[in-house]
Amino acid sequence: MQTTSHFITTNNLTIHIERTGGEKQPFILCHGIADNGRCMLRLAEHLAPNYDVILVDARGHGQSEAPASGYSADHHADDVAGIIRNLGLEQPILYGHSMGARTAVRFAAKYPEVLTAAILEDPVYIVPPTEEEFAQRDIWLAEMKIMVKQGHSLSLDQHLENARQQGHPDWREVDQIEWAKSKLQVQPQVFDIGKTMHLIRDDFPKIQCPVLILKADDSPEIQATNQTAAASIPYGKIIHVPGAGHNVRRDNWAVTVKHLDEFLGQLK
Repeated sequence: MQTTSHFITTNNLTIHIERTGGEKQPFILCHGIADNGRCMLRLAEHLAPNYDVILVDARGHGQSEAPASGYSADHHADDVAGIIRNLGLEQPILYGHSMGARTAVRFAAKYPEVLTAAILEDPVYIVPPTEEEFAQRDIWLAEMKIMVKQGHSLSLDQHLENARQQGHPDWREVDQIEWAKSKLQVQPQVFDIGKTMHLIRDDFPKIQCPVLILKADDSPEIQATNQTAAASIPYGKIIHVPGAGHNVRRDNWAVTVKHLDEFLGQLK
């Protein structure tokens, strides 16, 4: 798959993207926290025959600029809006994993007339967290900032070994390499978005385009709660992918793309 690299100035900073191009419908991919655009390479390859795929390095990630502050869902959504305006994209589809899913939801709520559809890979906190979960979140955010700083002192080979230990059954070597590279690029301040991730459900009723949620597997009780949460999206659908954890597409690639392709086929 051939891509071209672009640096786009928007919201007073430079955002890096890669693009497959062609006269096709635009399909924007927003990665999860601490990854980069190329961590979604396999998904881009799957989509490229039918779409003009744009892989975004979110601010503070990959080759994009990393301001000292400004990592709310609004900042990320406005960066996507700037990319769309700069490239003159019409009726794009937006896919986001985790942090990227929060970006997609904020964008869809803030710019309701722009998207054809949105796909959310394991968005977190679609059910409001408990006080205990809030406390665990704050501990995790602090620990991750420290881990990112420590990770900058590791070699690419050391990060690659960590990737091999992640346990994703469908990972190719190129996916492991891109994941390892991303850990040398990410900046610790990106985790500031975690302080407001729990507000995602507030945006659900404002979304006017079709939405597919590909959620991690869980108990029947939690699945039922998630179904109730997703029902607040006017045109929303949620699927729990069997055997998948937070990295849904990495944990169960075949079932993830099966449901994705079915959803995309219904849009035509």
